[in-house]
Amino acid sequence: MLRSNRNNRNNQNGKKTPNRRLGIEKLEPRAMLAAITIGDTSAMEGGSNLKFLDRFVSLGSGGLTQSAGSTFGPDGNLYVANVKDQAIFRYNGVTGSYIDTFVSPGSGSLNSYLEPAFGPDGNLYVSSFAGNKVLRYSGSSGAFMDVFVGGLSSPVGITFGSDGSLYIANQGTNEVLRYSNSVLSPFVPAGSGGLSAPRKSVFGSDGKLYVASQGTGQVLRY
Repeated sequence: MLRSNRNNRNNQNGKKTPNRRLGIEKLEPRAMLAAITIGDTSAMEGGSNLKFLDRFVSLGSGGLTQSAGSTFGPDGNLYVANVKDQAIFRYNGVTGSYIDTFVSPGSGSLNSYLEPAFGPDGNLYVSSFAGNKVLRYSGSSGAFMDVFVGGLSSPVGITFGSDGSLYIANQGTNEVLRYSNSVLSPFVPAGSGGLSAPRKSVFGSDGKLYVASQGTGQVLRY
């Protein structure tokens, strides 16, 4: 903080006028943290919590009634599996507004719980829980292409690793399977670390695999 020190001196008329000097005064520490608000989001200095923004996709939008897995595509839009219709809906990635039904109901024998994920080739892969397989669809049109992986047992969450392999949470066998170069093999053995009914696996920035163990209510790391 700047302050002035006043000393008197004579001017040309013999009258005393103040002689000012600028000084620096130490500020007291702030007792209140700074806050910032942008739109509907606010954050406090030193804090890490953000408040709820909004319902990005509303119930019933485009016919959405029972959402399951969802993922953002390479086009920046949001793709949501609707269990009731056995279909994949597409929503604007900025506004959340309905665009279209990207994968038609039952296309390629979609059945029961669905988990979508885009692959490194730009195509859409969807696990079919009751169908015991992973199906592949065109990433540009949503048209059914083929059965990418078969012979599974209640597959749920799927994710691609940095190696390009597909990792499948196979609930029926309590494993995480890896599909690479047309070969299906266990990546996390059955029951490893207490794994029970794996729901979803994702790779962290540390390169480790994090698996949601639905049967034990835990997240396990491998």
